[in-house]
Amino acid sequence: MSADKLQPDLLEKGLKIYTSGEYLRSAVLLVFRFSYGWKMYLSGYRHLHHVDMMVSNFKDWGVPFPRFNVYVSGTTEVIGGILLMLGLATRLISIPLVFNFLVAIATAGATNVKQAFLGGDLLEPNYDAGRLGGLEAIVDDTAFPFLLTTLATLTFGAGKISIDYLIYRLWYRPKTDERRGFPVSVGPPQDRRPTDN
Repeated sequence: MSADKLQPDLLEKGLKIYTSGEYLRSAVLLVFRFSYGWKMYLSGYRHLHHVDMMVSNFKDWGVPFPRFNVYVSGTTEVIGGILLMLGLATRLISIPLVFNFLVAIATAGATNVKQAFLGGDLLEPNYDAGRLGGLEAIVDDTAFPFLLTTLATLTFGAGKISIDYLIYRLWYRPKTDERRGFPVSVGPPQDRRPTDN
């Protein structure tokens, strides 16, 4: 087998492997959306059904207006979890969820964030001193996977296995020319006057 024949075959096979991952995107997004959407729903549900305990936690973390913020956070997580599981308004609900989990990391994990930015030895003995120990503690925070999931859905959307995609397909379906079955061109009308040849 010659080198000329081998080169294109390897490129084609590599391209097929690379593009086959596109078929998994919607399934992986569905798993992320459903698993973390369910956990978000449960977290919000617990916020709203154990308000006094959560208000006490929020006070300890230094969150202003703790009772109000328990209701805001719990409602955001309940509604956000349901919408993520359904794949409905995914990018829209991801914005308040990202903010919610950033606040959670910054308040409940304030010591972790402080060590990650300033260094030192502020954390428990489970983590090394310095910035990397603080970063590791942030990644281990329970809010961090939720933050990553909402950032992923904000970036990539819900995928094709979602109500968002169904709405997109129904709403933006290309119009066809009934006479020929071809898509109708969209844009300014073209000059269709006959030309003199």
